[in-house]
Amino acid sequence: MAIETAWWEFREGLVRIRLAADRNLDARVEQTTDAEALPYWAVIWPSAVALGHRLAGSPILPARILELGCGSGLAGLVAAARGSSVTMLDRVGEARERVRTTAVHNELWVHVPESGDWQEWFPGLRWPLIVGADILYERSQHPGLLAAVDRLLEPPGEVWLVDPGRPQALDFFSLAERAGWRVELEFEPPPSDVPAGGEHCGAILFARMTRSSAHG
Repeated sequence: MAIETAWWEFREGLVRIRLAADRNLDARVEQTTDAEALPYWAVIWPSAVALGHRLAGSPILPARILELGCGSGLAGLVAAARGSSVTMLDRVGEARERVRTTAVHNELWVHVPESGDWQEWFPGLRWPLIVGADILYERSQHPGLLAAVDRLLEPPGEVWLVDPGRPQALDFFSLAERAGWRVELEFEPPPSDVPAGGEHCGAILFARMTRSSAHG
């Protein structure tokens, strides 16, 4: 099966982002030999589109934003189009390369470090807003993710995480609350403009995490 890629345009207000995405993930999965690096980055998922709309429609964004597990790069590129300085992490090299190419195509600048694994990334910097879409599906990654946002968030900043409402996501937020985070959850309808390739879902879960007054 051949890999088919097509261009898709995200639109929200004055923001226009064109991205390349696979039409069908199966073809790329067939060609992937590393079970730890399945090519989920190659399609645009409903959570990423929902996060993109949230960032595009936010009245104010901070000057610096960090995106974890950026995949196709939609959310971070939207934030860059809004004028934020954006750093984007992904542990898959092909995803990082596609994001760099897409940024150039859209005449945007983003920082995509070669050290893309948040559990092994210690830049000595902090960000006032950390975002991520569809990064909570592996429970084994939850402790490392929580430690990363604790290390990388600049107080009194926020963490925005979007998920299609999986039970694993709720487990992560319970873990965060036990660790002293305040978590606010919203459910919203899935976006109607998801391109072919990304699975559809019944609802989107948007979470805003902040440090509680008792937390470091």
